[in-house]
Amino acid sequence: MSTNEKGDTRRRILNSGVPGEALWSSNSRPARAGASAIVMVLLLLVGLAGMEVRSYRRQALEREAGMIADQVANHLMSWTDGRLAAIQPFVERWNDHYAGKPEVFRRDAQLFLDRLPGLQALNWLGPDWVIRTTVPNEGNEAALGRNLHDHPAPDVSEAIRRATETGAPARSRAIVDFLQGGRGFASYWPVKGTDGAVVGFVNAVFRIDRMVEVSRVAYQLKGEYEIALVEEDGLVAFAPTGEEDRGLKPWPFSKERKIALLDRPLVLVVAPTPSRVDQLVTSSDFLNLAGVLGACGLVGILAFGVLRRQSELNRLAMATDQAEEGILVIGRNARILYANDAASQMMGRNSLVGSDVTILSEGQGDDDLMVEIAESLGTGRMWRGRYSSVWADGSCHFRDASITPVRGRAGRVESYVGVIRDVTRENELEEELRHSQKMDAVGRLAGGAAHEFNNLLTVIQGYAEQLVESLDGESELHGAAATIQDAARRAAITVGQLLAFSRRQAAQPERLDLNAAVERLEMVLRGALGAEATLATRLGPTLPPVMADPNHIQQVLVNLCVNARDAMPEGGTVTLSTEEVVVSDGPSGTFPDLAPGRYAALSVSDHGSGMDEETRSRMFEPFFTTKEVGRGTGLGLATVYGIAEQSGGALRVVTEPGKGTVVTLVLPFAA
Repeated sequence: MSTNEKGDTRRRILNSGVPGEALWSSNSRPARAGASAIVMVLLLLVGLAGMEVRSYRRQALEREAGMIADQVANHLMSWTDGRLAAIQPFVERWNDHYAGKPEVFRRDAQLFLDRLPGLQALNWLGPDWVIRTTVPNEGNEAALGRNLHDHPAPDVSEAIRRATETGAPARSRAIVDFLQGGRGFASYWPVKGTDGAVVGFVNAVFRIDRMVEVSRVAYQLKGEYEIALVEEDGLVAFAPTGEEDRGLKPWPFSKERKIALLDRPLVLVVAPTPSRVDQLVTSSDFLNLAGVLGACGLVGILAFGVLRRQSELNRLAMATDQAEEGILVIGRNARILYANDAASQMMGRNSLVGSDVTILSEGQGDDDLMVEIAESLGTGRMWRGRYSSVWADGSCHFRDASITPVRGRAGRVESYVGVIRDVTRENELEEELRHSQKMDAVGRLAGGAAHEFNNLLTVIQGYAEQLVESLDGESELHGAAATIQDAARRAAITVGQLLAFSRRQAAQPERLDLNAAVERLEMVLRGALGAEATLATRLGPTLPPVMADPNHIQQVLVNLCVNARDAMPEGGTVTLSTEEVVVSDGPSGTFPDLAPGRYAALSVSDHGSGMDEETRSRMFEPFFTTKEVGRGTGLGLATVYGIAEQSGGALRVVTEPGKGTVVTLVLPFAA
């Protein structure tokens, strides 16, 4: 061994914290035994150490492969569970929302596919197993109208039969060849009518190689591990390119994990690549060890212990670096000792190691949170919770975090381990789902109640009209009957607004020039505004016609103008504007429920008091109002919301306290 190599070995030992001075002094003693005895002893040590290294490395690789398999399986299950759970609302809402409305299903399904990549297609099958609606249409032309009784893959008809018999979603094996290219599995979700009979199926198609690609499982393994997906009967669904049949043979150090997937699981096979195996189990280990033992004797044995410790640290670092969650190790001095890549990216910094823990205060209110965490950890207990941070740009981020004390052998806390997961997008989706469910429930309740009241009002109006006609116009009873008739008429208007909100009022759409409609209503709207406010119009030129009910447009403008007037008690200007807007392909932050394309936008804006966050969260609820008693029914925005939904459009409200409000109704152009 050269002088430089000895110096490198000594530096590695000293840097690891081993008392090197004592070791070097003991190794400096000259050998007293004969040359043959020294050679025999060294060979024996090399042989014993070599066997120990081989055995230890094999065990280490086995443990590492198992840990990687658990991580990949959990990640893949979370990815598939999230997408499968998102399909369920299509099934639950079919009868009320999609039945007889293929264009609505196609719009929502395309939006779903754009937001959650990894699905090949989302289709609708009739009860006769014939494909009635396909999303996307492109590439699916041959599938439309296809009877799946005749599908060449028997797994398809068998899966539909299981779904029909059990009433639960079922899938085919992931070896079905698709018309659009590739192969994977098709899942079928039975939809039941009010009588309990199956009225059709929501069909979600997963391409298996696309699923692996989008979930980024293979990318996270960084080329050091390869995976395969196998059905329980041994058929290979996915394997490395060009090695499909290798999945049927044993892989060195492979680990298997079952992944629950609807009514039949998939088997995940994870194994280190040959280069990874060669990296951990090589002959160079034994040659290096022999050189160390030949030059340093006992120092070589200690070096083996150092290498073993370093190998454990490398495996731990590899596992944590591949995790999607942010992982931190914090010392007792509040300094960050370790942070994986996910943690650094989550905090928006290149490196966190060596920084004070206060650097993790991302936004407003985080200082109080850190005091709460410190108080919990000060008692020796783990802290776990969800918190939010408002950054300087006004964006709000949600995190799930847990911080655990790490105790040494004496029971004393030596450091802390923190795990942080960004759940901002999940929180947004939960809020959107809760709002959609709330509005659907309120709509159904309002629609049912409005129908009942409408029937009662018909009787009241009829008898009131007879009383008015039969009584003497000068009598006191005639005035009372007229009051009843007027009250019933106003109640009928309120019922009409409720029906518009619940989308149960029959609409009579026609090709409508939106600019001309605004100009015809200008006199009516000026009267509704009164003397307190003025009306201004900005109409976009050459606006194509829309499909809308003229009475609905009048109702929208009157409701919004009255709201704008009431928001400006000291007077001001209400501006009506029209323009053409384009919703781009993919999810849109402005109009997320609309399919891509060209639309007409009708806006009503004011410079009034605006709305705070609490009011914005309830502004579409029927009968919710911030006006004085007797000045508003709380049905204005609720009615506009229902008309927007019934017309196939969308509604956007931009408002801030003290900065006014802009309400925009977006309508599709006429074909």
